[in-house]
Amino acid sequence: MEYTDGIAKSDRYELWFNTRLGQKYQDQLTGKQCYQFRCSMLQEEPMLRLRLSSERVVFVIPGSGSCVGPTMRANRVIYLDLHTFCGDMTHAVQGWLKAVKWTEPFETHMARIVRVHPRGIQGAIELVPMLA
Repeated sequence: MEYTDGIAKSDRYELWFNTRLGQKYQDQLTGKQCYQFRCSMLQEEPMLRLRLSSERVVFVIPGSGSCVGPTMRANRVIYLDLHTFCGDMTHAVQGWLKAVKWTEPFETHMARIVRVHPRGIQGAIELVPMLA
């Protein structure tokens, strides 16, 4: 979103993660590992993470009674508390948005992807603000 070509690339994701979350997850999770997990969950076959990394990323579900803290590493597995990680990622994205909002090429890309409909979408749900 912040590069003129608008193309998602692994090195850009890794840099973003390492810049925004790297210090918090230092020695636990790298931008490369997070990108590999993202790809395996969203678009690539599940075995991708096994081919690309010697470690596996797993999320511990809140309220499971686990003794895992926000992060833990053991036996080539990186354990992340789901609630903590999602909160950290949300906070990082909010900080990034503050930095890139009203800049180019972010605004141009954003206009192509998402549009605010303050009165809803005619023929769908009307009078309810939404993004689409």
